[in-house]
Amino acid sequence: MAALKKDGRLYQDYHPDGSLERTAENLWSELLRFKSCIKGLETRHFCIYIPPISYEGMELTSWFTNVLDGIPLGIRLITIDYANQRKIKLAETKKVKFLEPRLNMPDAIRNAMDKECGSYDPTNLNSLYTRQIRTVLDCTSKKSESVLDKEVSKLIDLSHQLDREDVILTTPIIAAQAYYIIQNNDKSLLYCDRTINESERMMRADDLTAYSVWKVALFLKAAIFVGTKKPDAAIPLYEQVAAAAAKRGDILYVLEGYRMSAYLNYEQGNVEEAFIRSLLALEAGSHLDMKQRRSSTFAYAASMALRFCKKVRDKQDMIVLEKQLELWLGSDWRELVSAFDQQPNNKSQILSSLTKKKQK
Repeated sequence: MAALKKDGRLYQDYHPDGSLERTAENLWSELLRFKSCIKGLETRHFCIYIPPISYEGMELTSWFTNVLDGIPLGIRLITIDYANQRKIKLAETKKVKFLEPRLNMPDAIRNAMDKECGSYDPTNLNSLYTRQIRTVLDCTSKKSESVLDKEVSKLIDLSHQLDREDVILTTPIIAAQAYYIIQNNDKSLLYCDRTINESERMMRADDLTAYSVWKVALFLKAAIFVGTKKPDAAIPLYEQVAAAAAKRGDILYVLEGYRMSAYLNYEQGNVEEAFIRSLLALEAGSHLDMKQRRSSTFAYAASMALRFCKKVRDKQDMIVLEKQLELWLGSDWRELVSAFDQQPNNKSQILSSLTKKKQK
């Protein structure tokens, strides 16, 4: 208000009427009264944005239906809804309009990276390095190893010229991910090992940079071993990350490390070991808040723990586990974990979290 007054934008001062009952109608009335005090808004609208996070899990169709007819000229409501999880189910009318943006994510990423680079300057190493990362990632769509070899070599040369610790750490894992995308596992493993060795050399207790790169490299290496049917080589890597993550309070990676170890041990026929690892995953995930537990792979770990418990423990242990899951996941925990029970052998779903981490 003070800024509007200072800029000479007010016809008159506005003072909210604190005596009004808190209803939508009174809110519209006050907003219009405020709008009438501001110069230049006679033909404009006040827009009220309702962010999707504010109605997580709630159906808002009835609320919008109730308020739509009472919204006066000069007021507009704006929100975002998700096509695959609608919370507002209204038909398009004179008062309801849908805007459906078509996003081109590759172009969006390129534009964002170009902004970081600034204008092209062939003498600016930071700009050249960032652009070369984009070139390397673009090469993965062509599936040409010879072209990727050439561009990765350029990226490594630029990283040496920059001679920055963060660049030295991250460049090999970028190369590893690129080769992984074109399914050259040997070269991907080569660059994973370079990343692991370099990050272990630089890792310090008070610095997260080297640790963050290190854990991604180990997860990628483990994922390659899983994909090439070498679970015995993958299990120690997942557990190594879980142990290091536990020391640093990195809950999600403790959860993921032991969850993947549990799954692979079960695939190997080591049900007892699988059950123990699933419990370790649950214990780690229990330190997340309820919302995170319900939306993360914690529910998957719960599903596995129930399946393994049934095979290697008695009924009393199962009762204890079920009661604990109710505390951790809420009264509808059975419904939440049942989605995973229906597809126990779907490896693509089990490994989906690894793919997400790889792409970040």
